[in-house]
Parts: sequence; C-alpha cells; structure tokens
Amino acid sequence: MNYRIFLIIAGILCALLLSAGCTQTPVTPPASVATTAPTTVPTTLPTSATPVPTTAVATPTTPSLEPQPVDTLPSYQAVTVDVVRNVVSINPVITATFRGGFGSTATAAMDVTVTKSDGTVEQKQLRNPRVNDQIVIQGTTGTDRVVVKVTMNDGKTYTIYDQKMDFRSY
Repeated sequence: MNYRIFLIIAGILCALLLSAGCTQTPVTPPASVATTAPTTVPTTLPTSATPVPTTAVATPTTPSLEPQPVDTLPSYQAVTVDVVRNVVSINPVITATFRGGFGSTATAAMDVTVTKSDGTVEQKQLRNPRVNDQIVIQGTTGTDRVVVKVTMNDGKTYTIYDQKMDFRSY
C-alpha cells in the first residue's frame, strides 16, 4: 500500500516540476560592448603645397513617405499588430495595438515610427508588449507613413508593417 502512495506522490512532484519550468519568461543576456582603441594615422602635407579650404555642405534629408517591403517572421514567432487611424474627428491620431500571436512571449519590444506629411518623424517604443497594449501617436491631416517593428528576445528586429495612411480616404 505504501508503494502506491509513493508512486502517486512522485507523479505529482514530477508534474509540478515540469510545469514550473514552463512559467518562466526567457531572459535575454546583456549585450556585450566591444571597445576598440582609436588609431591615428600620421599625415604630412608637402611644404610647397598651399592648403585649399574645403567647405562641407549639409544636404537636408527629407524622410521618405514611400513604404518599403516588410519582413516575414518565422511561423513560431508570428505576431499581429493592428494599426488604425482616427478619421472621424479632427484629431488625426494613429493607434498601433499589439494583438499577440505565437511569438507574443518572445517579443521584447514593439517600435512604431510615424513619418508625418510635414516631414517630422515621431517614434515610440513599448517594451515587453502584452496583448492589447497600445502606442498612440499624433498624426497630421495629410498622408502619414507608419512603420511597426518588433524586436524578439533573440535580438532580431523585423519590420512587420509599413503603410501610408490617409487622414480622410473618402
């Protein structure tokens, strides 16, 4: 009789031990920082040459409003993000909602970048997103470009959404 009780207790302990390992969240190791010593290269000018002044011309860069191709996540890391734009009122907000998926527990961060039609860029990040977590960014009354990237626990970043959104499309 003691033999049966011992087997039942051992079975329960094994089940508890196996289930305890499944509840831990993955831990990402800290990124190591590599440092390099600066090297200097001696340069000399010929004594007979006269130096010519050079001027650096800064060309202003305008952020692109054209969408780029998106990445395909591995099926075991697939996540879904809903991106909507408020077109009912005069408040042109853009809302990105994390909807989860197979890779929801492996998602370390969700980044939303909005390139506005006036040339400004706004970016927000959500660390360790959970289902229905949202990022809200103020848009413009023109056409804005929305890019959503997710970073997984393995350090890889995927662009999963890249679209132009009109304030009023009707």
